[in-house]
Amino acid sequence: MTNGNDNEPDREAIAAGIAAIWERTRGTVLTRVETINAAASAANENSLTSTARHAAFADAHKLSGYPWTFGFGGASKLAAEAEGLLRGEEPLPAGAITRLTDIAVELQHQLTAERAA
Repeated sequence: MTNGNDNEPDREAIAAGIAAIWERTRGTVLTRVETINAAASAANENSLTSTARHAAFADAHKLSGYPWTFGFGGASKLAAEAEGLLRGEEPLPAGAITRLTDIAVELQHQLTAERAA
């Protein structure tokens, strides 16, 4: 469909398509948030394995760009911050663990809220 100009796509159709893609991928996105949350919890208990940290780092990296496409720019920024905290092999300082936990909670909140138009 077009909006009267054959060269310009119908914005409503594009928005509907993006919303449909979001609904199909939302579960995967929220699973990635849970991986970050689990890493924060494990770090808090001094039991974060290298494997879990790398998985959380990879998921944070994926989240640092993907949600932006669906109107969740703030979530992308938070994920990029989590990625930075998880980078490396050295133990996470207490402040970084607290921040990582806060980021996971905020990501969950933002990504379960209504999608921005």
